Amino acid sequence: MLVFAILSFFVTVFIVDVGANLAVDNPSADFVTLSAAILSAGAIVAGASPMTGLAGE
Repeated sequence: MLVFAILSFFVTVFIVDVGANLAVDNPSADFVTLSAAILSAGAIVAGASPMTGLAGE
């Protein structure tokens, strides 16, 4: 799950960068990194939730 979180971080940064270029906008790198970090943290928390232990995986 950690690998997925790291991958989603880079994918999120790439998608926001491409979308901003298409919209001719230049968002601050701080906000792009913050949004990617929040999504990655959500993936880590989802992978470590107690419900995954109950699923028997």
